[in-house]
Amino acid sequence: MPLSSSHTFATLSGEDSIPKYQIDLSLPPEERYLLLAKDFSTRMHEVVPLFDEVLGTLVSYAILRHLIHFLARIFLWRLYSGEETRELQSIAQAANVDLFYLVALNVALDGLLGCTSGGVVVRPSSGKEREREERMMHFRTLDWEMDNLRKLVVVLEFVRSADDPEVVVARSVTYAGFLGVLTGVRYAMNSSLMIIDS
Repeated sequence: MPLSSSHTFATLSGEDSIPKYQIDLSLPPEERYLLLAKDFSTRMHEVVPLFDEVLGTLVSYAILRHLIHFLARIFLWRLYSGEETRELQSIAQAANVDLFYLVALNVALDGLLGCTSGGVVVRPSSGKEREREERMMHFRTLDWEMDNLRKLVVVLEFVRSADDPEVVVARSVTYAGFLGVLTGVRYAMNSSLMIIDS
């Protein structure tokens, strides 16, 4: 699927390239993710069957799965935050995906993540002098068994154009359509959502 020319790719090659988007937090919630949602529309549609696959592993009776699917359409229409709900509604509309699938994705990822992560000190060899300073690189393997989600991996750079559009206030490796942070980095802080399976 071709992606919009208004984003960049993280430094990888070919199909392994991870798209990078800027999300402007100064925009109204309904406008922040529009480009990303339009670019990833096809990929989001390819991941929709994952809902039924996961449901199938948890519920063995078809009639019960149909009932849960029906109830999900009725009850999965918002997230905890009104702002996130507005963001997610605009993603669903722009990508032409039923909102309940995206709500289910967000709730499932918040509750079920199980990945490994690590950190390493790096010193980039190219770029501006400021960009070549030694720094900590935090990485995630996203190694759990939902390979379909790989199609949605994206790097988001959050900016506030009202303050300074050149300053990235936070970066996140996440999935298109997921409003939480899998791995997030900002000045003097990093965040990682994970579960340790013992």
